[in-house]
Amino acid sequence: MRRVMLAAWAAVAACGGGSGGDSTGTSPPPAPAPPAQATLTGWTGEREAWAQATITLTCADGSEAQAVSSREGRYTATVPAAGLPCLAQARKSDNASLWSAALAAGTVNVTTLSDALLARLLQQPTNGLFGDAGLARRLSAASVAEADVALRAALADVDLGTAASPLTTPIGTSADDPLVRANGRLLDHLSARGMTALTLVHALAYQRNAGALRMGLAEGDLGRMLALPTAVDRPGLLPDAVRSSPAQLSGTSAVPFLSTRDVTFRGSDGGRRWEPIGALLSTVTDYRGLLLGLSRQRLMISSDAGRTWAAVAGGPSGLGFAHFVKPEDGRLWVLTDAGPAYASADGLHWQSATPDEAVRDAQFYPWRHRAPPLRSVTNAGNGTVLSCLASACTSARIADWTEIWSIHAVQGSDEFLAHTGGGGGGERLAISSDGLTWRPIGSALIGPNDRALRTSTGRLLVSGPPVKPLVTDDEGATWQTLDITPHGDWQALGAASQLRRRVPSELELSTDGGQHWRMAPLTINGDVLLDVQRSPAGLALRQRGPGLLELSEDGGITWAPTSLGELGSFAWLGDRFAVIDAVNGLRTSRDGRTWTVMPRPEMPLFLPRNIAGDGRTWLWRFQDRPSGTSTSLLESRDQGRTWAAPELPDPAARSGGVFSCDGGLYLGVDRGLWLRVYPSGWRQVPLPVGAFAIGCERGLLLAETFPSDHDRHLASADRGLTWTPIGRPGTTQVFDGERWWSIGPTSMTLWP
Repeated sequence: MRRVMLAAWAAVAACGGGSGGDSTGTSPPPAPAPPAQATLTGWTGEREAWAQATITLTCADGSEAQAVSSREGRYTATVPAAGLPCLAQARKSDNASLWSAALAAGTVNVTTLSDALLARLLQQPTNGLFGDAGLARRLSAASVAEADVALRAALADVDLGTAASPLTTPIGTSADDPLVRANGRLLDHLSARGMTALTLVHALAYQRNAGALRMGLAEGDLGRMLALPTAVDRPGLLPDAVRSSPAQLSGTSAVPFLSTRDVTFRGSDGGRRWEPIGALLSTVTDYRGLLLGLSRQRLMISSDAGRTWAAVAGGPSGLGFAHFVKPEDGRLWVLTDAGPAYASADGLHWQSATPDEAVRDAQFYPWRHRAPPLRSVTNAGNGTVLSCLASACTSARIADWTEIWSIHAVQGSDEFLAHTGGGGGGERLAISSDGLTWRPIGSALIGPNDRALRTSTGRLLVSGPPVKPLVTDDEGATWQTLDITPHGDWQALGAASQLRRRVPSELELSTDGGQHWRMAPLTINGDVLLDVQRSPAGLALRQRGPGLLELSEDGGITWAPTSLGELGSFAWLGDRFAVIDAVNGLRTSRDGRTWTVMPRPEMPLFLPRNIAGDGRTWLWRFQDRPSGTSTSLLESRDQGRTWAAPELPDPAARSGGVFSCDGGLYLGVDRGLWLRVYPSGWRQVPLPVGAFAIGCERGLLLAETFPSDHDRHLASADRGLTWTPIGRPGTTQVFDGERWWSIGPTSMTLWP
């Protein structure tokens, strides 16, 4: 009506109307003023199940309004019309909540469907949302329509059965109402696939690929729905980068190999150039003109000097940790740590065999690697060695040594390498071709299980964990560590993977040939230092090393340092950030810039550890003793003004860890995991057998199994009701805001 009247008034003005051109002297009636208030009404949840829920409306101008749903689940509320659009939240007494969006006066339903739509619109799960004017300003008719289309595409196989909008279509009282039936079909579909509405909310928030989302929802594939890193166990060259050392040395004088946990490098040019190969081998040896290698699963063979590898047809498999042994009998043996042994006279045909004492001796004592007869050199004590060829043995002393720490057969030559740290001369090395005449070759620290190899150019290599490989080109006058990559310890894998360093402590990885780069999470001994805490409004705090906290106001695109100084830990408490340290105690902030110092709790010893909250309850963990062997918990239900000892679900929880995840507050103890529920109490979260909770990442609960199941990691999007294996065993799963990483001490994988 208002649009028609304005059009009529414009026509009059165009004909000369108004105060200057109306011959009659009359003026058109003024347009009616827009209403000052907007009335919103609708259904909440599954109607009667959401009776007496509190509906809170937070509008773009900062105004708020509240209402309580009736016994039937209907509510009515009034907000300033100028304040629209508004976020609408329905919260039950048990802290369960649903969200919706109000763009105009009229019907605004707050249901499972509207909650899923809002998760898609805001690109984040709704459990952790809080009323924020900034979020309300992101709502528009266009953004809501786009999210509605995405929701329908994802749920196409569920058949919503109605073209009506789940937000603004009035819902009737009948159970046959189209939207009521659609909501029920959705919940039934999720339940039949072992999922909940929480799972759908996470998927709509995070999975941008509509096809993957639809297929994952149809098949009940949580990993596909949530774009999670695939659960794998080091297949081939999956890692995009690996730490090149420590490395184990093997191979021949012409083609040496260095093997790490995640990649095997092939040497060329006398061990001066190294490149990764497409097989993960623990050791390589030559035998009767063949080049053979051992993987964790199979015996491998190469026909092109170690560039490519294939399994030996009919060869042993399921090897686990295994070793090549070349004893006096001339056969090649494969001995496994698990017990089975295999022998071959030609390297191609293998049989199970029982090793005799001579074979076992060859495994543990240094033998010259050439055709029989073999020379053995053993430590006879007091700085002397026993050198034996066939049955003839001769003893010899190594210079002025008083003891010998280790003796190594040098692969690729007839030499033996001896090492001592005794006699007052420090670490010393000596080398011999016959075990009788020894000459010193400098000083280097090597271990009893290290390996030595002489390349075809005369370069001498020594390697073995945990020391980096050592190399000398001048017969021991100087020894250097062998860095086989251009980035210190790290090596990019795959034709499209590249590495670069911005500063010594920051490493960037590209998986598309350098078109896009991502900074790898910082680690110390495999522990990830990049901790990020995010608010639903797009603010984020991250730690870049001890005592350095940075703030982002654009969702993590750009970062600026804060002036907070030294801190112990920081967290998002459900409606504000918190930082704690022993000097300043607890400080909180809603915008990441202005910080308020909160009152200190009364404690005989003030050593704060960490804090967590869900917007209604805060839990603060302290050390009871300077040694850190005991901790206590305090609880606040008034935003940190007062603190008291909480009622705990388990006596062991007094020393448990606390963290928040997806709007929930968790307490982890040795005996399990607990979730804070309301109005009071705790609910035990089911964990997989043998697993314990390790925290939260991207709104997902994470758990780990150790050590019985190879450090598997699992994720839950529904507060522990269902779990899905993710990532690489033995690594930490990290989400940097856009991509998942699997970070370990010797490898890092950037997932697509």
